[in-house]
Order: sequence, then C-alpha cells, then structure tokens
Amino acid sequence: MELGFHPRVEAVSRESTCQAQTTGDIPPYRLGVNSGAAATAGMSELQRARDREKATYRWIRLLGAAAIAFVVTTSLQGRPSPGGAGQALAVTVALTAFCVATIAAMWLTLARPAVRMAVLLLAVAAAAALVGLQGNDAAFLGVFPAVCMAALVLPVHLSVAVAGAAIVAVSAHRQQKGARASRASS
Repeated sequence: MELGFHPRVEAVSRESTCQAQTTGDIPPYRLGVNSGAAATAGMSELQRARDREKATYRWIRLLGAAAIAFVVTTSLQGRPSPGGAGQALAVTVALTAFCVATIAAMWLTLARPAVRMAVLLLAVAAAAALVGLQGNDAAFLGVFPAVCMAALVLPVHLSVAVAGAAIVAVSAHRQQKGARASRASS
C-alpha cells in the first residue's frame, strides 16, 4: 500500500484556493468562519486574569490593613506617643495622614495615575515622618503597602518614583534620627 496525500491535494497545483476556480476541480471556500470557540477561550482567559487581579487587590488591602494596625499599635506605644502638643502633635498628624492615605490608596480604584501617585507619596512621607519622630522604627513597615500598590496600579516610571521616594525618605529620616541620637549622647 502506498501512502500519499488526499487525491485532490496531489492533483491540484500549488495555486491558492482563495481565488475563484474556473476549472471546477476545487470549489472556492464558501463557509463562514466560526470564531465563537476562540472568543470563548479568550474570554475565559480574560476572566481568569481579572480574577487573579482581584485576588491580588484583596491581598494588598489585607496587607494595608495589617500595616495600619501594626503602625498604629506601635506608634501608640512609642515615644513620643501621639498627643496634642510639640512632637506628640507631629506624631498624631503623621499617624493620621498615614492611615488616611493608606486607606485611600487601597480604595481609590478609578482615580487617575497622578492622583494615585500623590496619595501613595503621602502615605510614604507620613510613614517616613513617623520613623523620624519615634524611636522604634516600626513605621518602616508602613511604606510597604504604598510601594506594593504603586507596583500594581501605576505605570512603571511612576511606581519606580514611589519606590525611590520611599527609600530616600525612610533613609533620610533614619539618618536624621541617628544624628540626633549621637548629639544627645555626646
């Protein structure tokens, strides 16, 4: 038995079947193309991607809530603790700004990138201010939800700017605090 192509394939020249055939050997392709199966597969993939994105947002929101709880708890125990005068007032303002900005960053889903970036930078600045004002450095954890959210929702160049601002702000406040501690000990 000899193996070969289908008789029509072997008998036809290498010309395209898209052209109208006048010889009648191969009728032109007249059937419609059903893209329903491809569209359904594409939609299910899109739905899976949306579900993954929603799950990621839920985890980031959980991280934000945990960071707020941790920073508030440690700030209340730190020195100076939040209060109404002097450095205690500054701690109160920074703590309030941190909480409000972090919550806003987690729930502002339709805001423009510039607005989201401003809110995230406020959260970073408030966390860095708490690092500089209090001696326990616990507010360092407060920059993580802002940096994570920036990576998820902002264009790359803006999220890099938020991450860079977080590094610079926290480092500057830690160095400032270290300089004050060394002056106090001498």
